[in-house]
Amino acid sequence: MKHFSALFISSALCIGLFASCAKQGPAGDIGPQGPQGPLGNANVQPVFDSTNSSSNWNYITGNYWYVSFANQYLTSSFIKSGGIAEVFMSTDNGKVWSNLPTTYYADTVHNAQMTYTTSANTVTLYFTWNDTKQHTDPVTTYGGTCIFNVVCITPAVMKKYPGTNWSNYQSVSIIPELGLKSGVRE
Repeated sequence: MKHFSALFISSALCIGLFASCAKQGPAGDIGPQGPQGPLGNANVQPVFDSTNSSSNWNYITGNYWYVSFANQYLTSSFIKSGGIAEVFMSTDNGKVWSNLPTTYYADTVHNAQMTYTTSANTVTLYFTWNDTKQHTDPVTTYGGTCIFNVVCITPAVMKKYPGTNWSNYQSVSIIPELGLKSGVRE
């Protein structure tokens, strides 16, 4: 029985050693190039939101209006990473863009501020007149169309383009990663 046990253990060890040793051959040829992936932009995501109707704005008092937009790129991890969101406004269908905050001067006495705040997944715009007189909403004030461009810029893009004035549309629009062409997202 001892002889059988020793023979069995020896056989098992030999089989285990030879079965686990495999000669590795040379590496094969490199495979063909994969298909082109979709064009995209992982760093900056422009989002256009248009408020073409006064009904989009929420009226609070005679001098205060606001509207909120969902923005899927403005995540809490984006904010925590140090990313910034810049908001630009056009009242002429994207021909000229102004950064927010901005001031609208109705006359020498009355003016209104267009400002914004950001939070996770949301941009809120505020339009506030400097007095308590009842004034019009921003769409009516600006003549019918307000388009807002929310640009989320990661720290990697900011580092790649040091010295850029991120609040200036002309400076931001020339950065290739943005894809901002003539104010129209393509």
